[in-house]
Amino acid sequence: MVDSIISFFVTVTPFIALAISYTLLIKDKNSQISSQQNDFALGERIITTSGIVGYISKKEGDFVILEMYDGSLIEIHKTALDKKCT
Repeated sequence: MVDSIISFFVTVTPFIALAISYTLLIKDKNSQISSQQNDFALGERIITTSGIVGYISKKEGDFVILEMYDGSLIEIHKTALDKKCT
């Protein structure tokens, strides 16, 4: 009886450790990324993950309208925003 209980805990412990590490590490990182994507303000100069540079002219839910230097507008998903340009 005791051996089966010990065997059960030895089997289950790695799965519990994986669940805890996922919750603490990976999920926290994802929330940091999504909060960064919402930090961009209107009129801010940004670069996308594909290398497009422009100014944020409008936010519409999960999408952002970027204004290019020549005045053209493109609509991209907010997950494609990478970082602010200086």
